[in-house]
Amino acid sequence: MYNKHMGGVNVHDMLVELYRRKFRSKRYYLRILFHTVDMCVVNGWLLHRRHCKQLAVNHKPLLAFRSEIAHALLQAGKPLKRKRGRPSLDCMENDAPRHKVSQRPVDDVRLDGMAHWPQHVEEKQRCKICIKSYSCIRCEKCGLALCLTKDRNCLKNFHTK
Repeated sequence: MYNKHMGGVNVHDMLVELYRRKFRSKRYYLRILFHTVDMCVVNGWLLHRRHCKQLAVNHKPLLAFRSEIAHALLQAGKPLKRKRGRPSLDCMENDAPRHKVSQRPVDDVRLDGMAHWPQHVEEKQRCKICIKSYSCIRCEKCGLALCLTKDRNCLKNFHTK
């Protein structure tokens, strides 16, 4: 009966506690900072859920919403910097899988307009937008093969729409 008639503050506290980080620190301000971030994520998810309900669309679960935010924050706003020095043993080409599955970046990263430079690669890959053609050009940040010809500019279209 209590859970059925819970108010907004109780629901919010329950959702914040669902995926709380097990973080201990003697610095009290870090706990406050992480609690504030958790509250902002839950508030954003509640707004997302409300808008999806208004549009009659299925909403994402809270865990998927949190992971998408984390993924977007890890990639967003960082220009691509090359590391100096010799490559590590982890980056050996012979250990790479034969067919690499390229995942599409989230929209916040795709549309941020930072470091999406065309890069020429030796092997042709299918364009991820128009699918019919093959391309030797890929986005340096996203890692997706996209067309860049005089007739089609899938690279620009992918990063602007």
